[in-house]
Amino acid sequence: MSTIDETKLSPFFYYEDRNNITPILYLPTLQDQVLLPDYANCLVVETLLRMCNIKYEICCKNNVEEMSPNGEVPFLKFGSVVISGFKPMVDFLLTKNIGLPLKENLNSLQVVERDLIMSMCTLTFENAEKYFIWFQDANKTLSESRYGSKYPWPLNIIKVRRKVASVHKQLYFAGWSSKTQEDVLKEVDLCCRTLSINMQSNQFIFGKNPSVLDALLFGHIFAIISTKLPNELLKEVIFSYPKLICYSKFVEHYFWLN
Repeated sequence: MSTIDETKLSPFFYYEDRNNITPILYLPTLQDQVLLPDYANCLVVETLLRMCNIKYEICCKNNVEEMSPNGEVPFLKFGSVVISGFKPMVDFLLTKNIGLPLKENLNSLQVVERDLIMSMCTLTFENAEKYFIWFQDANKTLSESRYGSKYPWPLNIIKVRRKVASVHKQLYFAGWSSKTQEDVLKEVDLCCRTLSINMQSNQFIFGKNPSVLDALLFGHIFAIISTKLPNELLKEVIFSYPKLICYSKFVEHYFWLN
């Protein structure tokens, strides 16, 4: 039997009903071109919408990265409003009163803990995912092929080079560009160990009710363990923590399989 407080997850559609607006979530064409970081972000956002019981449509586009206002994938369109990025989406849902389950019943200490864990997970998983698909030799070849497949020659070569340069710049400013593969794996292992210590069986991070942290954490964990890559050392780190795997299955079952 689920330990979820069902009253926290009741349907909350009055924004849609009042304005006759169905939000549209723009995603990349998943089957042949999505890369691990984008796949993780797509899962994070979709889990967030499911957590809020928001009905939405999905629109897959080859050029979704170019369509996004800041280049981030995915992005959400509410009528004439376009939002990209996890934090802006959370803020928008709360502002429009359509994110009722996001109004977490956390005390001040838990809020601080949640924000610290979210910061740690975002920094660690996002940078590790980018590092492993663009700077690990075996994975880089596959990433270049997938990313460039949606563009004609020679634009595909130009776009791949620009993407690699952009990711390198992001990792440089995050202090990750000089890390070795072993350094990255140690960072991920430390993050996973910290998460695993505080996890309980068949519950969300803060107990019976979900929070934005659960959407963020599930998206990254599930994306890493379900994505096939030539080099899967990143996945092996996650699998070395059974609590994280059980947590991922619990969230998947509750929001995706019910």
